[in-house]
Amino acid sequence: MILKLKVYVLIITFFIFQFSCQNKPSKQNVDQVLNNLHLYASQANGEAYFNLFAEDAVFFGTDINERWDKESFQNYTLARFAEGTGWTYYMKERNIYFSYMDQVCWFDEILTNKKYG
Repeated sequence: MILKLKVYVLIITFFIFQFSCQNKPSKQNVDQVLNNLHLYASQANGEAYFNLFAEDAVFFGTDINERWDKESFQNYTLARFAEGTGWTYYMKERNIYFSYMDQVCWFDEILTNKKYG
């Protein structure tokens, strides 16, 4: 009986630990999403690219005044990707920050590409 109780406690503890850890954001997870954004853009893979965007996403482009809501950016991008043309930027430096309660993450990157430097 005591052995069964210990096994149940162990199983319950495992599941609590497993589920609580899955919701904790990490820099590694954010890095993976950002790396995939760059990869899918360079491959002109619109479906995979936009699956990484939230519905209320806002995309800031390379120009200081370039700001797109998801729908507008998706319309532009998918037309370009349909021609087989994506864009390739290489990350030189990336900073990732989390809010105090780990509810929000933001980042900045220094990028380079062959055409613009």
